[in-house]
Amino acid sequence: MKRILGLEVGALLARLTAFALRNAVAVAAVAAALTIAGFALALGLAPSAGPGAFAGSGSGASKATAQLHRDFGGEPVVVLVKGRLTGMLLTEDVGRLLGLEGCISGNLPPSAKSPAPVCREFAARRPVKVVYGPGTFVNDAAGRILDRLGLKPEAVQARADRAARQAAAAAKAQGLDRQAQRGAAAQARTLATTRLAQEVALRFGLDSVPALNNPRFVLQLVFAPTLGAEEPKPRFAYVFPDKNAALIQARLRADLSASERTHAIAMIRQAVSSGPFKLKYGTYVVTGDPVVRAGVASGISGQAWILLFTGLLLVAVALALTGPERFPLLPLAAALPVAAVTYGLARITGASLTFALVALVPVLIALAAAFADLLQGRDPARHGPPIAAAGVVGAAGLLALLTSQVPMMRGFGVLASVGIVLALAAALTLIPVALAWAATRARSPRGAPGGSPAALPALVTATTSRIERWGRGTFALVLRRPGPVLWAALGVAALGWALGTQAPVVSDLTRLVPSDRHVVDDARTLESLSGSAGQVNVLVHGDDLSDPRAIAWMARYQGRILSRHGYSERHRCRAAELCPGLSLTNLFLGGLPRTTQQARRALRSLPAYFAGNVITPDRRTANIGFVLSKMSPEGQRKVIDDMRSRLDPPRGLTAELAGAPVVAAATNDGIRDGRWTLGLVALLVVFGVLLALYRRVERALVPLVPALLATGWAALAVWVLQVPVNPLSVALGAILLVLGSALATLLYGRYLEARASGLGPAQSLERAWGDSMPVVVSAAVVTGAGFLATTASDYKILRDFGVVTVVGLALELLALMLVLPATVLVAEEGLAIRLPSRARARAFAGTAGRHARTGLGRAARAAAAGARRASPTRK
Repeated sequence: MKRILGLEVGALLARLTAFALRNAVAVAAVAAALTIAGFALALGLAPSAGPGAFAGSGSGASKATAQLHRDFGGEPVVVLVKGRLTGMLLTEDVGRLLGLEGCISGNLPPSAKSPAPVCREFAARRPVKVVYGPGTFVNDAAGRILDRLGLKPEAVQARADRAARQAAAAAKAQGLDRQAQRGAAAQARTLATTRLAQEVALRFGLDSVPALNNPRFVLQLVFAPTLGAEEPKPRFAYVFPDKNAALIQARLRADLSASERTHAIAMIRQAVSSGPFKLKYGTYVVTGDPVVRAGVASGISGQAWILLFTGLLLVAVALALTGPERFPLLPLAAALPVAAVTYGLARITGASLTFALVALVPVLIALAAAFADLLQGRDPARHGPPIAAAGVVGAAGLLALLTSQVPMMRGFGVLASVGIVLALAAALTLIPVALAWAATRARSPRGAPGGSPAALPALVTATTSRIERWGRGTFALVLRRPGPVLWAALGVAALGWALGTQAPVVSDLTRLVPSDRHVVDDARTLESLSGSAGQVNVLVHGDDLSDPRAIAWMARYQGRILSRHGYSERHRCRAAELCPGLSLTNLFLGGLPRTTQQARRALRSLPAYFAGNVITPDRRTANIGFVLSKMSPEGQRKVIDDMRSRLDPPRGLTAELAGAPVVAAATNDGIRDGRWTLGLVALLVVFGVLLALYRRVERALVPLVPALLATGWAALAVWVLQVPVNPLSVALGAILLVLGSALATLLYGRYLEARASGLGPAQSLERAWGDSMPVVVSAAVVTGAGFLATTASDYKILRDFGVVTVVGLALELLALMLVLPATVLVAEEGLAIRLPSRARARAFAGTAGRHARTGLGRAARAAAAGARRASPTRK
């Protein structure tokens, strides 16, 4: 293949290499400067494990959740209060909880004394949009009950004080002593409170005065004795999920930067550890989705360093075993500048250091080293075009990842494509310059050592013999019966594609990182104590949601959905799939409003921090909250789908689901379906590139067939290994298809050259597989070493990606050895022709098979020689 897209590639590559050799010093200086600059820029990449890396902003769930965050605050930072609920709520601890909630909300008057220094910072920065917790809940409930009576807590206190003063004055006028005066005051205060309690009991069924510091009121408000000792009422599960837990939820402002969000979490940690908020009957645990993501992100940079050094080590070993005799590690000298410049460009474009870019670190080094190894010591005019063609296939094919539904994989595809282009440039310039520099300084030629080579170790010799015997038998079978081989390969692939649809999908961050990280452990503690997987929100939009008809529909929808999914006041919340969360419909005591004026009066009576949880100030968006119980991802998806299918708002209203569980369900669906779509896009892109290279459909299909079938084999292997599909391995099929097609291009290009010289199919296969298979094996081994390096991570998302990709790459190499020769023969002679006679088959197998196994043997012996060179016991 001398021309690619109309260009004389060989001549162009030769001129580029000649230019580099003529300007060796300048080329080396520019490469060094770019490497240093790229490395310095790459150090500034900010780590990110945010939901935006997993789920695109274009989906309906993501758009609705983004609006939820803008209107009502982001996903909450949850302060889990662990301890006996009655102990916390019936003692002075409830006042401390209320103080903590007020501190975090920033509701500190300028003239007020700050209970803790961090409270003043909260008031100044205002990083939290809304806060809601047990202290706020009890205090607000008491206030709203009194408000319904036309009273304020201050008025109640003033009434009791006034009655006490009047009784004391009357006792004094009667000449009673001080003790009698105090008794009269206390009796009057009790009487005033009793009268108020009677009014409260008459209207609300409570037998005590609503007050934060009234244990009897708190008992009646929060607890449901019919469910068990000290069990909280199921309808308050969003605040009191268990008799041994309470939740303070702080929704951060959606416009905070990553650093501001991290600082806000640190401020909350500082607040809960402050002395004034220390509890006698409980302890605090700061957790929630933002906390988990911030904690995971803090460890991503360390994973990048681990994979960098592991990748360098494994790629060096692979090069030492399969590379040339002279300077086997020289390709690393080209790989490091490529990686540095590529990640420097990522920083310039504003990219973040996601899991995908961490996984790409060793992979990019391996790809760059593989291309440098392919061109090292070879004539670019003669050997460069097929290698350049493989590079074009790889770079263009990986751009198919731009269509991925997982945003971070788009960055993976773009940077990998850029890295391949830079790798080809480095292989054509830096490697020849380094070789020329080494040649001018060598005292004597360093060819093969004189004398007979040391004997191969017995194990290596036996392995080489087994490979040759396997190659002789399998290759002969392929050449005798190419059609059945293709049908068998297709059958296995079809089985793999079918079973691959049953592979589990995991996108939950807590299941993709080490479980011993404290942020993950805290999140699982919250999940265990609350029995909840998070909150599902229904956003309702309308011109005026204080309209009683709108409120009535929201109440009907909430009640209908809760009933469908097992909620009942007679059972604990854990027994249902859904429980009520904080909603607009919860705010109306004594029944839903009948007029708009009643609704607006009730809304105006709410504190701003409370109303901010459920309705926007313009009354155009409201929030209906549901607590989603802990269940399997598939169970969550079914509940969410049912909720969505039953949204039937009346004319003038629209409704949509939002929240982290909704986005997670959409992400899982995107991963489950998107991997097949992504593979199809990669297939079309690679086919288009191959068609542009070969100008004939049948020739474009030949390298594609083994790469495509191997993706089915890989899907079968993943199903057998039961490795879940995650947001990284969603691109497995596309990546394998691209890499397999690029490697096949090397072999097929050599075959076409042999055919163009006048040789027949048998002789062309003989020459192509005999000459190029060791090179292809070497490139595959070096590339596989980069993917293998990702298994060194303790992050499951990276480790699983490395495992399945290494297995898939091995299967791609197997397909090149078995399926590609069969595809070549079928393309030459067609499936409908009669199979060759036995004599012809034997002759075919004897010639081509001999040279093919010679190629395999040569690759094995090269590996053994590399191992011998690297061995410290070399004689």
